[in-house]
Amino acid sequence: HPHIVRFYEFRDEGRIAFFVMDWVEGVDLKAALQARGEPYELGEINEILKPVSSALNYAHGMKIIHCDIKPANILVETSGKVLLTDFGIARHASQQNAGGTPPYMAPEQFENGRLTPQTDVYALGVTVFELLSGGQVPFRGENHKPTGRTPTTLRERIHWEVVNLPYPGISQYNPGLPDEVDAILRKALDKNPAQRFASTLEFNQAFESLGGKQPSPLPKPPSTFT
Repeated sequence: HPHIVRFYEFRDEGRIAFFVMDWVEGVDLKAALQARGEPYELGEINEILKPVSSALNYAHGMKIIHCDIKPANILVETSGKVLLTDFGIARHASQQNAGGTPPYMAPEQFENGRLTPQTDVYALGVTVFELLSGGQVPFRGENHKPTGRTPTTLRERIHWEVVNLPYPGISQYNPGLPDEVDAILRKALDKNPAQRFASTLEFNQAFESLGGKQPSPLPKPPSTFT
């Protein structure tokens, strides 16, 4: 797929094992967001979401669930091309998996449930929330379980929040956004996978339907990396 970093082979040379992949000159979205210090515009979100949702839809068509969608795994080349990378913990659809990066994990990942394309829809929703808020994720592990054993690790606290707390709303971080944005993100982050968007393409189409705004140019990457 043109928006997935190309993997060529796995090599084992003596005591050194390594992957051979495309070299990408640019920056990941996590670094770009930190360098920018302010929320992304809706037009910029469309420029990012369209290629990423297409890449994920392609993977889902091959029964592969990424399981670790987040800004750090979305790269922007110096040319502006957007690429999805790091399928390191990807799983076949219908498998169970508890791995991932906690702030982006869907409830079913925490609870070792069945993986579906909606698992990646959830993480993509968190990613868009982070870009539109200027760096905040919906659940950060700042609340404690009111009864029973108090979660002791950040992962446990985020797990409890994801399962028990309502969607926090993007407007508290970016009040200038249309109300429809909150509705789209609330659907993407629904605790029930069946209530989320049926596909990443449908999620992208919901943002495109907002209309009225021309895409803004993506920020120039501040550094290079492998």
